[in-house]
Amino acid sequence: MSLFASAIRRSFGHKPYKGHSSQWIQRHTTDPYVQRAQQDMYRSRAAYKLKQMDQQYSIFTKKSVVIDIGCFAGSWSQVAMAKTGAATGKSNALVIGVDLVEMDPLDHHHFVRGDIREVGTLRKIDELLRGRKASIVLSDMAPRMTGSRIDDHIASVDLSKAALRCATNFLQEGGWFVLKVFQGGMLDRFKAELTEHFGKIRTSKPKASRPESVEVYLVCSDFLGPGGAGAVRAAGAVGAATRTKQDLG
Repeated sequence: MSLFASAIRRSFGHKPYKGHSSQWIQRHTTDPYVQRAQQDMYRSRAAYKLKQMDQQYSIFTKKSVVIDIGCFAGSWSQVAMAKTGAATGKSNALVIGVDLVEMDPLDHHHFVRGDIREVGTLRKIDELLRGRKASIVLSDMAPRMTGSRIDDHIASVDLSKAALRCATNFLQEGGWFVLKVFQGGMLDRFKAELTEHFGKIRTSKPKASRPESVEVYLVCSDFLGPGGAGAVRAAGAVGAATRTKQDLG
């Protein structure tokens, strides 16, 4: 099974306790966010991480176009659909979820089963967009855990880089990219790579994220466009040269 396919299973309806220790089951069943998710009809507690980040950064607007990478079991897509108005089916908003794992359908949600590292999957996303650009790309992917903190960190960064490539393909200028990554030695270098594509990068640890977890979220805004910072610098240089020539003339 690929890393992408092994993104953490978060559905309450898919034998959630199979293979887990009694200690994990006890923590999970008494977790207040798990209990809230069941009451609020979210498919997992992960919904509150996204809601808390949106409360802090105002990520969503009505009629946004959202791509949710690694969307199984659907809680982030549920939040996105509620925040954008897509859940009503009467809005121009669009939420596309992508995962290798088949997901129980959500009303007015568009699901692509596939790997974002494959051209065929990107083509399916493009067909659903119908010429539109995404305003927001989300990624809550996580690798299959090996027990080695270093190996898990490297795998998480690799997944994040794949998500970044997808985001730069489909985002509109000024768009948002929100992703999960595990802390470790490669994180600063990856954040530096993100600055080539986004005007602002913020690190978030939502209250719903367990304190002992190595996960953090990077909230990237002001997408600079396909050429990234290099294109912006080049455009600035051309503008400066043109002004200089005019001044000399």
